[in-house]
Amino acid sequence: IGRVVLNTLLLAISVGAATTLLGLLFALYSVRATSPLRHLMRVFYILPIITPPFVVGMSLILLFGRAGVLNDVLMYFIGSGGLFIPEGVEGIFERSGYIYGFKGIFLAQVLSLTPVSYMVIVGMLTAINPAMEEASLTMRGSRWITLKKVTLPLLAPGLANAFLLGVISSAADFGNPLVLGGEYDVLSTEIYFSIAGAQLDFAKAAALGILLLVLSLTIFLIQKKYLGKKSFVTVTGIQTSGNVTPLPSRLQGYLTVFVCGWLLLIGILYVSIFLGGFVKQWGADYTLTLMHHKELWANGFSSGGWPSFFNSLIFSFAAAPLTAILGLLIAYILVRKRFVGHGVIDFGTVLIFAVPGTVTGIAYIMAFNTAPIELTGTAIILVITMIIRAMPVGIRGGMSALSQISPSLEEASLLQRAGSFKTLRSVLLPLLRSTIISSTAYSFIRSMTTVSAVIFLASAGTNVATTYILSRVESGDNGVAVAYGSVLILTMLAFTLLVQAVTGRSRIEKQM
Repeated sequence: IGRVVLNTLLLAISVGAATTLLGLLFALYSVRATSPLRHLMRVFYILPIITPPFVVGMSLILLFGRAGVLNDVLMYFIGSGGLFIPEGVEGIFERSGYIYGFKGIFLAQVLSLTPVSYMVIVGMLTAINPAMEEASLTMRGSRWITLKKVTLPLLAPGLANAFLLGVISSAADFGNPLVLGGEYDVLSTEIYFSIAGAQLDFAKAAALGILLLVLSLTIFLIQKKYLGKKSFVTVTGIQTSGNVTPLPSRLQGYLTVFVCGWLLLIGILYVSIFLGGFVKQWGADYTLTLMHHKELWANGFSSGGWPSFFNSLIFSFAAAPLTAILGLLIAYILVRKRFVGHGVIDFGTVLIFAVPGTVTGIAYIMAFNTAPIELTGTAIILVITMIIRAMPVGIRGGMSALSQISPSLEEASLLQRAGSFKTLRSVLLPLLRSTIISSTAYSFIRSMTTVSAVIFLASAGTNVATTYILSRVESGDNGVAVAYGSVLILTMLAFTLLVQAVTGRSRIEKQM
């Protein structure tokens, strides 16, 4: 157990540090660079929202695995060892070689979580008052000094939040460790195999879940203590003006090269996902075929991928509006009301972020697996799980929107003898329309792509898209898995574009 805990801690901290650094670099480039390439960053941060977390791991296998295309190319140019194959094991498949193990999980998680860190940091970077940086330049500080002494310290909350999200998301992720882990065991996969494997040891799973929860909460509390007494206010209500300070020329040049390489790698990964579903056997027979898609979609709505796809749609459509409504009501209570226990509820909504989905799944199994409330394997428990996992984002989005609406508008309505319900319906809801739509949309997408909690709760009759894909990966049916993954990505992309067309601007990513 000690080795597994250390593995998890090492991986989580490494991924948290790497994603925070990369997110910072990309945020600086997209906001402060003058290159037209920065506009492509929009594609960069939408993709992880609509992509199941383990699909990146699947694409890495297609590129760098035993039959990986890029690995074969690298072996041709730099020798039989390739990029990830240790010297001396050529021709011998070892799970510790190729892309499997720590390096594979690390790369997959960095690729999938860096855009999330970017979205956290770029919001704070955009909100920084340009006058503060102009003051530094006026005092003859160079752009390097301004970046180091003014900009980066003001980004401390964003960097801490990005690091927290990276650590917790890495620790909770079991899709990529399951696909790429090899002999590198982490807590999330140990929990999974304790329940889904031959062990069927709920006590062991619960104990490991507690360890994972303690790990996440420790990082969370350290972050809160670090930021708790510091002030990072840059918006004071006093009208200011100023020009955004551009990046130093040399740094912008380096970042342009790096961003090009990163976007190229992302493009290759997603191309491999879509192509992988249209070849007979990746790495052996690249004959174009529709056999994988036919297996999924051409044998009637009661077989193949249709049942799990319909379940995902139904459960997500049920969870999304409930998440938005409950999130808005809780946000209204937290923003507009003062009562005993207010701080506890507020802290609890944030704390949900720190609870890994794996732990949530274990908790629900332990609580609802026996009478009198036996919900495990039912649609109800899956919908509840989806609501709870997406709820904090809806609450925080509602709180942000309500904080920008003056209470005097509600007071004026009440003075006109309109009741609380009519005030909510006639005054607040029209002003919160965009927030409600974006919160509903984000909850739907999050529910469609979630896996860490629902994997423990789904049954044969309530199988969802992500659990179905993982089951095919475990069976070695990678062609079917990537074909389903590509369809799921396209579905989410179409839904995202539809929502953005309805709302008139990009709002889903703002919920992050």
